Amino acid sequence: MTIDFMPVPVRTASRVSNCHTEISRRRAFLIAFGLALALPAAAQSLLPTETFKGTAAGRSSGLARVGSFGEANYVMPLWVAPGRVGMQPALGLAYSSTTGNGLLGVGWALTGLSKITRCPRTWLQEGEAKAVRFVDGDGGDRYCLDGQRLILVGGANGVKSKYGEHESEYRTERDTQIKVVAFQTNAQGPRFFRAYLKDGKILTFGATADARLEGRVANSRLAGATGYPPRYTVETTYDHSVVAAWALSRIEDRSGNFLTVRYGVDEIAHGYEQFPVEIAYTGHDGDQPLAPTRLVQFTYGSRPDASEQFSGGLRTVVTRRLTQIQVHERSGNRTELLREYRLVYRTSTLSRRSLLANLTECDGQGVCLKPTTLQWSEPTPNLQLQDLGAFSASGNASAPNSQAIIHTGDINGDGLDDALLRESQGQTWQFRLSNTTALGGAQPGPSSEPRDPNAGAQAREAEGRLVDLDADGHADFMVRERPRSGGGASPPELFRSQIYRATDTGFQQFPDPLDTYTRVYRESYVLDLDGDGLPDLAKPIGEAGAPGGLRWAARRNLGGAFDEFKTSEVSYRAQGPLTFWPVEALAIDIEGRGAQDLVIEFSAHGATALRWDGGEFKSFTVPTLLTKCRPLFADINGDGLIDQLDLDSSQGVIRVAINTGRAFLAAVDWSVPAPFDNSPALHNPGGCTSDYDAGVRVVDFNGDGKDDLMLLGGYVDGGVRRLAVLESTGTGFAPRGLAIPVQLNAPTPNGWRTAQTLDVNGDGLPDFVTATGGRLLLYTRQSLPNDYLLTATDGLGRYDHFTYSPFVKLHDQGTGGVCRYPLACTRRGPWLVAEHTADSGTKTGRRHTYRYHDGRHDLAGRGWLGFGRVEYHDQQSGQHVQERFDNTTRVETFYPCAGFSVARESAAHLLEAKTTWRIHRTTVTRQCQLVLSGLPSARHFFSYANRTRLVEEEFPVVGGTAAGVTKLREVELRETHDAFDNVTLAEQQIYPVDAYGALGRATVWRRATRYDNHVGSWLIGRPAHVEITQAARSGRSVVTVVAAQFDDQTGLLARLDEAGWSGDADPARATSVVTTFERNAFGLPVRLVQRDGADSRTVTLDYDGEQMFVALLVNPEGHRASATYHSGRGLPLRQVDLNG
Repeated sequence: MTIDFMPVPVRTASRVSNCHTEISRRRAFLIAFGLALALPAAAQSLLPTETFKGTAAGRSSGLARVGSFGEANYVMPLWVAPGRVGMQPALGLAYSSTTGNGLLGVGWALTGLSKITRCPRTWLQEGEAKAVRFVDGDGGDRYCLDGQRLILVGGANGVKSKYGEHESEYRTERDTQIKVVAFQTNAQGPRFFRAYLKDGKILTFGATADARLEGRVANSRLAGATGYPPRYTVETTYDHSVVAAWALSRIEDRSGNFLTVRYGVDEIAHGYEQFPVEIAYTGHDGDQPLAPTRLVQFTYGSRPDASEQFSGGLRTVVTRRLTQIQVHERSGNRTELLREYRLVYRTSTLSRRSLLANLTECDGQGVCLKPTTLQWSEPTPNLQLQDLGAFSASGNASAPNSQAIIHTGDINGDGLDDALLRESQGQTWQFRLSNTTALGGAQPGPSSEPRDPNAGAQAREAEGRLVDLDADGHADFMVRERPRSGGGASPPELFRSQIYRATDTGFQQFPDPLDTYTRVYRESYVLDLDGDGLPDLAKPIGEAGAPGGLRWAARRNLGGAFDEFKTSEVSYRAQGPLTFWPVEALAIDIEGRGAQDLVIEFSAHGATALRWDGGEFKSFTVPTLLTKCRPLFADINGDGLIDQLDLDSSQGVIRVAINTGRAFLAAVDWSVPAPFDNSPALHNPGGCTSDYDAGVRVVDFNGDGKDDLMLLGGYVDGGVRRLAVLESTGTGFAPRGLAIPVQLNAPTPNGWRTAQTLDVNGDGLPDFVTATGGRLLLYTRQSLPNDYLLTATDGLGRYDHFTYSPFVKLHDQGTGGVCRYPLACTRRGPWLVAEHTADSGTKTGRRHTYRYHDGRHDLAGRGWLGFGRVEYHDQQSGQHVQERFDNTTRVETFYPCAGFSVARESAAHLLEAKTTWRIHRTTVTRQCQLVLSGLPSARHFFSYANRTRLVEEEFPVVGGTAAGVTKLREVELRETHDAFDNVTLAEQQIYPVDAYGALGRATVWRRATRYDNHVGSWLIGRPAHVEITQAARSGRSVVTVVAAQFDDQTGLLARLDEAGWSGDADPARATSVVTTFERNAFGLPVRLVQRDGADSRTVTLDYDGEQMFVALLVNPEGHRASATYHSGRGLPLRQVDLNG
């Protein structure tokens, strides 16, 4: 972290005879007030032309770093031809180990282009969880700018303005001082948006048809009922057109300079794809219009890993990947290629996703640098067998009358999956905790009613389930309690569920059973009804034949305690002729809205589901014809929506109904090739019984983001039955056989309850535990995750290498003292960077190792908040750095200081003698200040450091004991910001080191600034008056005052008044200098006049025909300097200085 103290130089105004020299000396000072002179392009505009073995010497720029979230980052800026007064795209290629698979393959993205998209309503922000439905207005979708939610602050109708209407005005929730306005709203929403930046630029989104992602949504319904009973089909129509996103289409300044972005849009089988194809810049509107002459063009190729994503019924696809970026200059009918980037990909051996293999940078003549090459993790999915000992007294855990079962989940909250087991004839449960590599020894667990193998669905409830009921990160146990006598009624027993709360060491009976006694057992379902991140309860309440009958009811979680059951008007309908046959319901987030629905019935006329809406259950029909017999739900195409699969079909075929975010499409057949089609999971020997487990587990085995199917019954390979995985490609299955024998050739009706997947070592990869042959066997994955960037090597051989480790191995979750709802301790996550090695010219390179502490996330909807502390150690220099972040302070619903560095301590160990060290320590502490704006229902905010303190010191360590501390430096900076995040007051104090800040006077630097903030035109942050005072410890001071005037239309600097005096002088008699700026229609300064009293000096500037570069400068003495530039690269071709 760099602390930039005294950001503006302090200097009194002085008389000089040459105004050109004066302007050069004060260039940095003037730029702070908006003066941007046209300057030649950087040296990288030109590549060397000498080649050796076909390539030029040099390398493409690339910067590797480790983010504060533990992610690996690698950024490659892209060269573009210079534009007019900085109006040019800022493009780059950026890798992050947390980014998915997009136009540049896994992890990579093109930076520099923004987009406004629709985003869902959430319980936290709008008080309700609703997926994107392409509905506008106060109760409709929200809009997000690059992922930041847009908050309505007003508009043409003031406080009565509605969300999405014409001229409604927004700010980003974390306020970046961008004013966003919607325009020309119609039935599809706003036609376009404009964003007004603090620097005066205006961004337009969606103004052209290609910049709007528009398509027709899928609407599915049941139709075509014939015969008796009626037989339906799922019919899908595409008759409703919507706009899903508004891409950046234009950037302009207030002087008429602009750039435009053009996109390609394709429709493929009701799927829509949008991608940038050209950026054109150096254009100008106004009295002297100019067409753009600089171009950045993007070329794409087809990809083998095309993907789809549904949202609110709209299907978007990615079928291309970026293969070429070219920078051109256009002059009349001639177009010259200036720079080219070529991207080459390969396919991941495990996930089959696109991986960027190398990038080559070339000039317009085809001379290229050696490519930057990338190496990726591509492990083989090996599984290691561990025998955990004897299990199941009968010797066959899958015998028809077996009580044996295994549940998996994180019981003790350490981020590792544990196991809760019951042996074949037992009533008592036991649990085994993970020891990071295996499951430890058996410990006694809770007792429960024995399972009756003939009791149907009630038997399943006697098996219990692991679920985190109090959102504390521990998997609690919910199981049917032993029945108690009902006093002679029929049936005579009373039933309810009992909760056993998981602790760090085992289980404790929950004092509130969360359930009520009923004469017939009614299963309780655990689901998040409203999207607040807390598990709620749903079950039928009442008695058949009694007043009101059986009705569905809910008991909501209030954040540690549950309210009473609230009965709805939705009747409970049993699945058979007797009312004590329980409903088999499934908790599913059908629309991807962040809250779950309860599907209570499958039939030939669709599925019936319950949704918590307005404080009660309401029923609705889901158009799907897949049966209730063996339902399986998985995200089979990786779009975040749960799809439905039907295994109860013909041999070798699985029926798949894709979820569109509104409903399910008609089911299609996905074939399973031989010999995998012989798996028992694809047949139905157990019949359509409620407690039959077909032996299919949903896992993402190959890490591609799509759910796969692990077939516990395996397949027969050469007479041996082995475990198999059907890996989803999004349009079918790619089978993978594993070297794990399956000893049970055919499942019994008892199924596969003693074979489960888990993550026993916390690496995020699926492991497998099974009881077979009287033994408990554990199979663990022994590999890295696939598709992580390992090494980037540039054209000169310089490399950066990342080593990763599982989240749980590098992370210390801390004491948990602040892990109370909605704040939760993060126990699992992606792999983190454990080590970053950069080429330093030595054999081992420069190694930095990392550790992470106190990860937190918000359950109510804010999500990941980052780590509380990050440490890294420089193995070469011995420097140790730890940085602290505020990820716990919550104000209203915000964590305003999340990601904010509040302290950074750097210690370097300097060896002086064999047992003596000297430690050089620098500590920087920062205080986070929050600024909240808006109504309580429409808050936006920003935060800043209002106090920064730096202390630098040294102390010896002799024999492991620290001696006296010697202070070297202490600096404190205080700031005050206005509502537009402008620094209105900055004061820096440098204390004498010998007094430790308590004695003597500090050297003080102070800057007070008043700004012109024109809210209507959004020309804000223009410093109109700046007063800078610098006072030495002796008491002597120097004062500089700068007053500035800006053009009301363009916001550009028009006049600058500077004056300075010593602290004891009369300010009225201070020396002052006034500089005025005349500009042309392009915003370029053409005449600068400086006056000092009666003296006046003038500099004039003239530009080339494109108004890009200074062609002629005349100083006050009439001396002339001229230059000619290469128009595309911005490099000088000929220069004549002031001396001729």
